Amino acid sequence: MNTPDQSARCAGSRDFGSSEACADFAILPLTDVLPPDLARRVLAPLSELDITCADDLYECIGNLGGTWYRNAQGISQDDAATLTEWLAAHSKEVGEITARFYPPGRIPEALMQTVVDEPAHDLVPQAADFDAVINRELNVSDGMGDGASIVAPESDGETPFDSAEYDADSPAPTISTDDADDVANASGGRSLAALTARLDAQALSGATGLNRARADQSALGAGNDLEAIALWLKARAANVNTLAQYKKEAERFLLWCTLERGKALSSITAEDAALYPTWLEELGRKEPHDWAQRWRLPQSAWIGPRNAPRLSAQWRPYNGPLSVSSRRVAMTIVRILFGFLVRTGYLRFNPFDQVSTKVHFLAGEGAPSAFADRSLTPRQWEEVTAHLEGLEDTAASRRMRVILSLGKGLGMRASEMINARAGWIVSRRIGDEDLMVIEIVGKGDKIRRLPIAAETLAAINAYFETRNLPPVTKCPADTPLLANLRGRAARETREKKTTGALVPAARENKTAANGISRSGLYRVLTEFFEAAALAVESKSEADAAKLRASSTHWLRHTFATTALKAMDINIVQNAMGHASIGTTSRYLTPEESQIAQAMKRMKPL
Repeated sequence: MNTPDQSARCAGSRDFGSSEACADFAILPLTDVLPPDLARRVLAPLSELDITCADDLYECIGNLGGTWYRNAQGISQDDAATLTEWLAAHSKEVGEITARFYPPGRIPEALMQTVVDEPAHDLVPQAADFDAVINRELNVSDGMGDGASIVAPESDGETPFDSAEYDADSPAPTISTDDADDVANASGGRSLAALTARLDAQALSGATGLNRARADQSALGAGNDLEAIALWLKARAANVNTLAQYKKEAERFLLWCTLERGKALSSITAEDAALYPTWLEELGRKEPHDWAQRWRLPQSAWIGPRNAPRLSAQWRPYNGPLSVSSRRVAMTIVRILFGFLVRTGYLRFNPFDQVSTKVHFLAGEGAPSAFADRSLTPRQWEEVTAHLEGLEDTAASRRMRVILSLGKGLGMRASEMINARAGWIVSRRIGDEDLMVIEIVGKGDKIRRLPIAAETLAAINAYFETRNLPPVTKCPADTPLLANLRGRAARETREKKTTGALVPAARENKTAANGISRSGLYRVLTEFFEAAALAVESKSEADAAKLRASSTHWLRHTFATTALKAMDINIVQNAMGHASIGTTSRYLTPEESQIAQAMKRMKPL
């Protein structure tokens, strides 16, 4: 808990320029540390996401990336950028802030060099031309939104479609395979707009699309697909968040129609529509050879680095494989678009009417992506423990065993590990037994009491031995469970005698009072997971990639998904210190969640 002096010092952290570190800053309520003007705008929406302290905010952005704010009703991109800048000003307390934390287009120049630089690909649209078309229809400035815009062939403002000349029985105009190859292999910095205009502007614009209704039967008044999409956005995108999401998915689908299927959106058939969910599933998941057997353009044409500037050569419509929730959103929005175009008479039929609405889970997607994608499977955890067992017996390896035990074995947050003290481990009478427990001081100084396994207690005592400390229950209560490995004492623990026995530090001195920092915890775990990934890479590149992406909070996620298979959700809720069972339920698979709700409504007899 904070003393009055600590609270006053941490309150000074409201200033962006404050550089004085506060040990408890990361877990103080945001109401106490955010600048007042910013707090008034963001506290309510942040609380809806169960974000109540800087630690929560850091973990949320670190896990979800710079677009996290799209999940928060009421937080603008400007406020999201300001929050990131605020975290960066207090990186000593919360952790390193990288380019990944910033909203699209808001990465500071000093961090731009950390963004992956990939060779230019001429399939990437230089999107300014079509931002202008959409924004003109929406009567907004060119700077609207966060950079996600509709991309299609250039339009000169005229309506080339003449209903008198339209023959519904004529074949739909398409792009030939040779022409598509020209697009895929084009070079010289040409934009997508210039390429598609050269191929056949009429074919790609949808002015004479096969599925177009007669102009005198349409209430929309659009002459081509781009104009129709713009009018749909104007009519249906009621707020900024909806508009950004609709624009992004409409652009992606329009690109897929014109480049992958070689035809206008208004010429897409039921057969084409049935392929789109499969394409979304396979994007980023297939080996290049297997992908090329089925699809026209390489995956590199679609997938690029996260947060690449919108008008840069590195920009792509996607930045990796799509989770089940992202695929579900994509399909839902495309269906909404086509429903609108049919009801307003722009199209004659909806090609998605005959496509199943069910979005299938792929392997490993049994739990919601927000947590399943950030936890380790049993097989991956076996690789982690195997790597741990293979490490040389040093203070660092013993400390890593304790870190993994606290995170994955007890579900502790990063801030709780940093603040954990010897005094948290005590003996308590529970039921008819005397048990060793750890009394974790969590958010809001709430204490949750969890039994501590004998194996974990032994690991802590073995680590304390390298620090020349007595067993944890006999140490001063304020001794950190996790200490820095610095100075002479730390160097001594890494040496061995000729007998092979670990040499303990002569004396811990100040190290006993200096717990590991947040950045230090992040660094040692990142290095450990990288080493584990290298060890497993020859057996499974997918497992190696998962380990490289792991962070401190993944240990807690792994605890949750593992515990829910063995315990009742209410027990897991208390073990994790969740204020709401709704937070815990996000770790359940959808099937389990539905069953749990249904069973509550049933009478037992």
